[in-house]
Amino acid sequence: MEPRYRARDLGIPLGRFRPGKWNAITDVEGVLVGHSTIIRGAGPLRRGRGPVRTGVTAILPNQKNIFVKAENVREALETATSGPVAEGSVGGGTGMISCDFKAGIGTSSRKLPPAFGSYTFGVLVMNNFGHMQDLRVAGLPVGPLLEPKYRHFHKRAISYGSIIAVAATDAPLSSHQLGRVSKHVALGIGRAGSIAAHGSGEIILAFSTANKIPRTTQKMIYHMKILLDQRLNPLYEAAIEATEEAILNSLCMAREMEGVNGNFAPALPLDEVKEIVQRSALRARPRPSSPPPAKPPALPPEAPRVSEAPPSAARGAEGMMTVPLPKEPGTGS
Repeated sequence: MEPRYRARDLGIPLGRFRPGKWNAITDVEGVLVGHSTIIRGAGPLRRGRGPVRTGVTAILPNQKNIFVKAENVREALETATSGPVAEGSVGGGTGMISCDFKAGIGTSSRKLPPAFGSYTFGVLVMNNFGHMQDLRVAGLPVGPLLEPKYRHFHKRAISYGSIIAVAATDAPLSSHQLGRVSKHVALGIGRAGSIAAHGSGEIILAFSTANKIPRTTQKMIYHMKILLDQRLNPLYEAAIEATEEAILNSLCMAREMEGVNGNFAPALPLDEVKEIVQRSALRARPRPSSPPPAKPPALPPEAPRVSEAPPSAARGAEGMMTVPLPKEPGTGS
């Protein structure tokens, strides 16, 4: 079976900020993720029986202190943990297709340096959008370059899929600021090639773990910490970087899958993507500069022409003699 690995292992340039320990939304302290994956049956669709390619992904912002619990949701909740997050065709991403390749769940994170507050930003996506011609990897037109190879594959005619992104941070943000961060998550989605097509939905949720509101208290006032608006730019940048990488991780980690009625979704060919990235890096590498041409030997200076000669006691600036001439006999001074 072909090995799958995350986008960062392809040598793709993915921004200036470093990822957190797990490069996942779970790098935000207290955030847990769990999956319930359902893959059952094969062949033609029999309503009520299958085949089934679906699942549930649960993201818990406050260590399992929530309210809902159907069977599959319960499994996702009970298996939710910190640390590495399963990616690809798992949980809610089991049936997802993006840019005509098998996709699913992807996640990534960024850790801001101390000068920007040392905050952590993480995002998890359930990736489902676009046509192959839309796919971009680190700005490279990977989709159009791969499309000729997959021209004979059956593809969905319209881009009716949607992407869901959930962002988490320990930065103290207000609901208004979280809305602004969500808009920058959308910019990261656009980097991967989404045009937010009609019939598709870019659904983005964001939350902060910095302020915890007490559910029961005898106090009258609750104090919140809020980051100044002029300090948001690094978080915006982190949101764009992490979202782009999460989308690529969902594609890189997903394996090919056959679904209902024999519908087939190929896996993103990682070796070919890596080759495209490497070729681009070689082309972008500056060529060694050639040494400057040797200067020709200096020629002896030419005698100045009359018009170029500097003024002197014997010659004026116009080249006219300035030495007094002797007087002729019988002439005045």
